Amino acid sequence: MTELTLDCEKQLNVKLEDGTYGLLSLERGRFPTLKCTNRFEPILPHDVDEILVHDYVSGGESSYYLSGRHGFSYDSELFDHVYTGSANRDEITQVSFLMPQLSVYFNHEIKRRFEKGGDISAQTNIQPLSAELVNSSSIKNVDIFQSKNLKDNANGDGFVFTSTLNINFTFESPISIEEISRLMFKVTNLFTWLFGTPCYATRIDLFDTSSNKGYLYVPSHKVKDTDKVSQPYPFMLSDQLRDSFQAICQSYFVDNTFIFDQIWSKTIPLFSIKNVLEYELMLYASILDKYFSYKVDQLGLDNVMLENDHAKFISRVTSLVKSDPLIMATINEGSVANITDEETLKRLIPNRSTATLNKKAKTFLRYIGKTVSDVFINDKDFYQIKEIRDRAAHGEVETLSAQEVYTHLNKVKMLTMYLIYKDLGISDNSFLELLCVPYHALKQACRIDSFKRDVALNKANIIQVDEHTFDFVKNETGIFNFVFSRKQHTYHVNKELTHLLKAEFFGDHSNTGKYRKLEDCLQSLISNDKKSAYISECYIKSGRKTYLLRGIVVIDKLNKLQSFRGSRIAGESHNNA
Repeated sequence: MTELTLDCEKQLNVKLEDGTYGLLSLERGRFPTLKCTNRFEPILPHDVDEILVHDYVSGGESSYYLSGRHGFSYDSELFDHVYTGSANRDEITQVSFLMPQLSVYFNHEIKRRFEKGGDISAQTNIQPLSAELVNSSSIKNVDIFQSKNLKDNANGDGFVFTSTLNINFTFESPISIEEISRLMFKVTNLFTWLFGTPCYATRIDLFDTSSNKGYLYVPSHKVKDTDKVSQPYPFMLSDQLRDSFQAICQSYFVDNTFIFDQIWSKTIPLFSIKNVLEYELMLYASILDKYFSYKVDQLGLDNVMLENDHAKFISRVTSLVKSDPLIMATINEGSVANITDEETLKRLIPNRSTATLNKKAKTFLRYIGKTVSDVFINDKDFYQIKEIRDRAAHGEVETLSAQEVYTHLNKVKMLTMYLIYKDLGISDNSFLELLCVPYHALKQACRIDSFKRDVALNKANIIQVDEHTFDFVKNETGIFNFVFSRKQHTYHVNKELTHLLKAEFFGDHSNTGKYRKLEDCLQSLISNDKKSAYISECYIKSGRKTYLLRGIVVIDKLNKLQSFRGSRIAGESHNNA
């Protein structure tokens, strides 16, 4: 049986059932074409959708079913699918997609074992992932599993080991070729969102109820430009995918199919578009507009009333006001607006609808909670986003700088990813954890408020300082490690110990070897009732202003130092978690 891959480019001399000869052409991104020489009429009758051809070069051992008749032009026919193999096409219950990027995505697990053990035996396995879908009308299980291959190298003086990963689907009942074709695009869409870069498959394996195997070819565009998917560069790391695989598959293939098929799928082409800033933003904003409209309507969040009901409501309120002597006395004094007048009251209590992008976004985000979205986007941003979108839609010249548009574009992209991940069943905390690994291009480009993120994750070390200390620390460039001590509830920089620490570890006569840790050096210089601790990351806060410092030393009582996350206390053998 000849293997058929999605990226193959070949021409096969084939023989049709009626004895005529033709040429079957397969080229990635194009419909399979069957061309018959000396024939200027359709190869198939108008009511026939498929044809069986045989590779006569191999003596007819390889047969190909061409289905999904797409169109014809004189001597050629176009088809949607090509199948070859021994599996019964009408009894396919298992489909497997070979995805090269998955191997790169999980390869760090093998590298990690080599670094720890070094023994090749049992070190090359990648543990499979499995999800069992509930209330699914079609898919029973989704699995990611590894295949390994060992062969001689080209020179014959060594061997080549390859590890490939497939995503496999098991079905309750047989699935059609058309459904398999659609499933392939659903799968590549899913991993495009998980990787944060365009994704593709290179082979489709089919298995029938008797475990016979076949291959399916469908036209799919070759992805030319992809970002790194090796760890830690994808948007979602492999460990997080393992933890969430069941929830992701259940949400994507069963619970939220409408949202992904009808709305979020429109974002996939945008992963391949670059450097057309305001037009990218316009497209993302349009998709978000559609999403917010759907969710506001689905959840009943639009508080607009029927005009007749609103008029009755206004009339009832004015009647109640007129019957209250205290309110009437206040109105007569001119202290408040005359709310006995219905037109005045209508202006004060308008019958507003969440019709605009801004209103729909604010309404929905308020409903789901703004803990995550506040980390990278705020209400003022939505105003600018709408303005940029409208100017792009009307062909007007953009008034903001390219950098400002780029900033807002990345905010919109991040919001889109957040909502997609939320619909994939990813919790807010898990998404915030994703933002803590900053290597993906979008995470680097989007301005993320790390303070809000870390507070939401309960990871933020915070010390209160006065404004003078805040400004001094923020503007000081010559000090690597500040030393802080507390006076009542406020921390201050101990300049003497700060400079001493700098001289001891970074001065001309540093590295005496007496102390290896900053906190141990300071402990010998402070009173016995205090301890010193090294804190790798800590925010200083003055009013609403925050600033992140790395590698500070804090002098305080032991119980205070133990409250800091990850503090390394002098004389203690373990850090605080």
